[in-house]
Amino acid sequence: MSGFEQVTAVGDDGGVLLVGTPNGLFLVHPERHSRSAVLPRPEDPSSISHAYIRRIYRDRGGLLWIGTDGGGLNKMMFDRERARYVFTRYQQDPSNPYGLRSNAIESLYEDRSGVLWIGTIDGGLCRFDPSVRQFISYRTDAADPGTISNDNVNVILDDGPETLWVGTISGLNLMNVSTGRRSGRPAGSSPSCSYRH
Repeated sequence: MSGFEQVTAVGDDGGVLLVGTPNGLFLVHPERHSRSAVLPRPEDPSSISHAYIRRIYRDRGGLLWIGTDGGGLNKMMFDRERARYVFTRYQQDPSNPYGLRSNAIESLYEDRSGVLWIGTIDGGLCRFDPSVRQFISYRTDAADPGTISNDNVNVILDDGPETLWVGTISGLNLMNVSTGRRSGRPAGSSPSCSYRH
């Protein structure tokens, strides 16, 4: 696994290290000193959707989410009957108003209420509630100063039950989760603080 420009990794419950690279997902078994590749198989819709892995995220319930660069979002689970990992794909569908807005995933974050937030490249911020399997999108709008500053979302972090920090290529946004709107500068912050509000 040499020569990769970007690597993301996370461990699973069984001691396996999942390593995502631009050339595929690798399962590394440290105790066995072995690894195996997980690659897309076009004939199998339960395989991973794309080889370029940008993000791997493990939620509080132990589910693994894989963000790709071109294949959207994948939920990864182990199928005991088939003795292999299977993937549920969530991909951009322009005809679905509650679908993912971009197949290039840059960041993943689960907030305190269990909602999964997806930062995309050119698709803005998406909120995914697994219980209803719908995405709600938050996009930039130059005519509306209450929207996020850019549709390229690099990082997401919550700051309490009602606020998210959303880092884009155009600045840092403090977003109210209830309204989906950017908030003003937090009380007590330094005037020299460089975030976009």
